[in-house]
Amino acid sequence: MSTASGTPEPAGEDRADDDSAAEEEPGRARSRRVGWTVAIGSGVAIATAFAALVTAFTPWLTGGGGGSDDGAAGPTPATRPGGPATPDPSTVGPAPSGTPPAAEKPCGSAKAAHGFRAAFIAPCDGGSATAPYPTVTLAVPRYPAGDGSQGRIWIVSRILTNGAGTPLADEPLYGQYPVERKHADRFTATTWQKNLSVFRTCHEYGPTELSVYWLDPGGAKEAERWRPGVTITVPARSTLLDKVTVTLGPSC
Repeated sequence: MSTASGTPEPAGEDRADDDSAAEEEPGRARSRRVGWTVAIGSGVAIATAFAALVTAFTPWLTGGGGGSDDGAAGPTPATRPGGPATPDPSTVGPAPSGTPPAAEKPCGSAKAAHGFRAAFIAPCDGGSATAPYPTVTLAVPRYPAGDGSQGRIWIVSRILTNGAGTPLADEPLYGQYPVERKHADRFTATTWQKNLSVFRTCHEYGPTELSVYWLDPGGAKEAERWRPGVTITVPARSTLLDKVTVTLGPSC
């Protein structure tokens, strides 16, 4: 049967299919919406996981290596001779204000020369230490410049016995070390520590006098020629900053 316009009217079966398709359209739309939601949610999850991985591996990619940062409050000094290199003393700033902490309190009152001090913390006068390498600790709030233009601080030892407890008449004096950061076994902002070499073997013992001097620039130049085991004379115009007499006991 034809319509008034002459266009054939769709058959009943075809119309039924069209009606069915129209009824199913909302369902397919819902499926597409659900699919997009799932896809978007999955993309967000993947992006979040990727960001977490990038964050976790960023230290390794940038050379950080992960782990904690222990800081660097100055070189962490060695407690044994031959430790790591230490800063050039000429870079040391002015002396800190106030007095040293209680743990660094000097044994007694010490002198100062041209603004520099070095006082024994240990051993103290009348104390004891172990031969032949006693450990001495000094309170040193400020070091002279490393070029010797401000003089130098030196620790020296005077041997009072022959190594078997018998007093010596000549009491020879030996240069030990300049008191500078680079010569310390351990140091902090105001503390210098070093193992000295007083006797030759662990069987030698007896009282020894340990002294700290400030040497003027001329004396500092002379001290550059001091050698281990060779007796010295303290240069003129030197200032005795501190001294202690200790008994060194045999260590073997």
